Amino acid sequence: MERNKEDIDIRYLSEIDLNENSKEIIELLNDNYLINFPNHHDLSNFAISNFHDMKKFINDGSALIIAAYSGGKVIGFLWAYRRLFLGEERLHISHIVVDAAFRGYGIGTRMIDFIEKYALEKNIKVIELLTTSKNERTIEFYNKHGFSVTRVQFEKNLGDKDDN
Repeated sequence: MERNKEDIDIRYLSEIDLNENSKEIIELLNDNYLINFPNHHDLSNFAISNFHDMKKFINDGSALIIAAYSGGKVIGFLWAYRRLFLGEERLHISHIVVDAAFRGYGIGTRMIDFIEKYALEKNIKVIELLTTSKNERTIEFYNKHGFSVTRVQFEKNLGDKDDN
């Protein structure tokens, strides 16, 4: 695939594009999960399940999916949805993923800019997301784009129930 910044188009992902790029999108989801959850070695079924969720949510209009295209193929996407939190409408970014071969081309920045323009048009003042604490590159990216930590999620792993 050609890697030219000028040939990368950012636009809404249609249902047709979703179906035509299913392989690429599932691979992007899987790669993203492997980065964020390195202790899990096979997340392909989870990626496929999430792809089916994307289809369902794009069909019912609850998903906002912006994609980066190069050569007619999806090379990245941002999946968000509108939600109410304490009476305030927000945009929650569920996923933002860029193909490793295209990182550093400003694609993530362009998708963030796109979603920010959408939010302002809809009078939405807050965009939120979650990421894993060990994904330092992603944390740096979000900090650079004006995001800040507002809450911290804790987990306690109790191990397998079969352990004695």
